[in-house]
Amino acid sequence: MACINRKSILTHVFVYAALLTASFPVAAQWSASISQGEIIQPWEQHLAVLQSLSGLISAVDGVESSAKIANELATLEADIGEFGLEIEKFIGRLAREPTFVYAAAETSLALSARLAKVHAQFHSLYSSLGVADREDVITAQASLDALREILRGKVKFENDVTNALGTGARKQIIGVANRWWNGKTKSDEVRNLAASLRQQLEGATPGETSE
Repeated sequence: MACINRKSILTHVFVYAALLTASFPVAAQWSASISQGEIIQPWEQHLAVLQSLSGLISAVDGVESSAKIANELATLEADIGEFGLEIEKFIGRLAREPTFVYAAAETSLALSARLAKVHAQFHSLYSSLGVADREDVITAQASLDALREILRGKVKFENDVTNALGTGARKQIIGVANRWWNGKTKSDEVRNLAASLRQQLEGATPGETSE
């Protein structure tokens, strides 16, 4: 699960090629409704939390307990991966479909639903480890939930898509795509760390094998 997703990279390259070779009018700058910080910060915070829990996770004792945490991590990997795939689909459509503005609300809700699953799985993992009440955990979860709420509200996401496609300006479209791709890249770091921690657990547990 921690391997490089070559298909994702190729998708991103293709999208950029499409954007860079297309002919768009020049448009004035506009402020993003959803900032880069709002997209990336939750993943940066959760990455720091998981890094701080590395020792605790590797020290989990007993076959049953290790298997439970390994399963929690595997589910977290899968949920984050699904969120990443949703972003890839969004970027692809943003680049190729001028009418994507009419699907922006639906996409925003889909991303929100993916984040809800990730948020719930983080809570399950942290609760199993007995750290759900830690201040850094609460902060990371609050940031992730804030992004989920923004997406659930649809308006800010729709604004960014509408402003980008409405102007038809290459720079604006690339700007929106870039912000979300950067968020996906940071979420991949969290997913890869979860995979690494899971593999450590499975390697230390009799009868368990890594995927």
